[in-house]
Amino acid sequence: MPTYEYICERCRREFEETVPASLRNDVKCSVCGELAVKQISAFNASTFTPFACENFGTDPVWIESKNQLREENKKRGLETIM
Repeated sequence: MPTYEYICERCRREFEETVPASLRNDVKCSVCGELAVKQISAFNASTFTPFACENFGTDPVWIESKNQLREENKKRGLETIM
């Protein structure tokens, strides 16, 4: 389910709610009960910048993608957190 940003026009509270898209315009403020107004959020674009990883051993490993980083970590028994 998507997370939307809202503002309550009565009490000016800003908050986020995770709701089905079909209910995105029916969210009420939990403080005052007023119907909240959905805000236009910034788009969350995830990009990857290639880099030389120097933590795998004596020679740096050039990492081109998130998938390659996951595979290199997996080879070494490491967990990838992204």
